[in-house]
Amino acid sequence: NYVGVTEVTQLQYEQVMGTNPSHFSATGEGKEAVANLETGNHPVEMVSWNDAADFCLKLSQREGLQPCYSRVGETITPLDGTGYRLPSEAEWEFACRAGTSTKYWIGDTDADLVRAGWFGRNSEGRTHAAGELQANPFGLHDIHGNVWEWVQDGWDAAYYDQFQAQPAIDPHG
Repeated sequence: NYVGVTEVTQLQYEQVMGTNPSHFSATGEGKEAVANLETGNHPVEMVSWNDAADFCLKLSQREGLQPCYSRVGETITPLDGTGYRLPSEAEWEFACRAGTSTKYWIGDTDADLVRAGWFGRNSEGRTHAAGELQANPFGLHDIHGNVWEWVQDGWDAAYYDQFQAQPAIDPHG
């Protein structure tokens, strides 16, 4: 399995979906915050989970891969395809941590985080171009901050307690 090096950008999303729903785009409601910036490399935002799964479906079809989802109206059905899909929460966590054990992959404090993630303290209240800050040890950018990431399944703080004796399990909850 592979994970994208950055979030899906506005340009990538628009090329596949034909639209850019982003708030922080040249035509979005937050256009004043990104005035005079090229936002094509900013992460796409304002997409639902269904939109994210639909993006994976259409990108898979575009590249001739067997889709991992089907969509009928607002119903998304997971399939056993070979194409693009959202990572499980456990896969995302593994990719995010990249073998580290600190609060953030880069350290334990917000002072550490400013080198690797856009968040309230350093973002100026807007998104930033994907990949501007330091990559984690796996080479992934923006794992912390900039925008929220969608995953295949949900997250619950207590969910993984049942797997403590089997840490290699990749549960799909």
